[in-house]
Amino acid sequence: MSTLTEKAYGNLKLLLTMGENDVFISKRGELILQDDFVQIDNIIDMEYTIYFTYHQLLTSDMGVLLNTSLIKKLDESIDMIFENKQFKELLEDDDFRCIIDDIDGKIDTLKESYFYKSPFFTMWKNSYNVYDYLKNIMNENNENIRKMFQITIHNLNKDITRDYYSDDELDDDEDDKVTGESNPNLIYEQVEQGDEQAEDDKEK
Repeated sequence: MSTLTEKAYGNLKLLLTMGENDVFISKRGELILQDDFVQIDNIIDMEYTIYFTYHQLLTSDMGVLLNTSLIKKLDESIDMIFENKQFKELLEDDDFRCIIDDIDGKIDTLKESYFYKSPFFTMWKNSYNVYDYLKNIMNENNENIRKMFQITIHNLNKDITRDYYSDDELDDDEDDKVTGESNPNLIYEQVEQGDEQAEDDKEK
């Protein structure tokens, strides 16, 4: 679990357990409960903290959303915000209210897409878990499968090469490698021409 996700879960825990008169300040995306009333000087800090918290958790892995009570906690925490006096005052600000309404809408969309609180939710969860189980097995064996395919492709390329070239052509290539001759035919032609010239000289 990343540090950002841990911070978001910590904020969610405070939202779920806060009382009607609890007061918070926010610092770098973290909600901090205050013993005494503190006047909030910058509402933007609180907007960022709330937005960050829900955005971080709403983008959690599907397995986490399906196999934990995270969806339920997100839904309940929004209701808690509307019951806290400090947040009620913040909701009078149009920008902050817009953020909360947007988050509330995203949670509703998430619940609908996963058939939350319906019989299909369990079926969806089980289907995902089977898929995730098979995916993990494939990931664990991926290295061996990759090596196997590399060997198969290498052998296949060798077979294709032998089918394309004749045995004589392959033998010629092998002879060239042994002798180190770049163009052996050229050398043989020069030798034959030299012999013919020598015979002509004798006849003269």
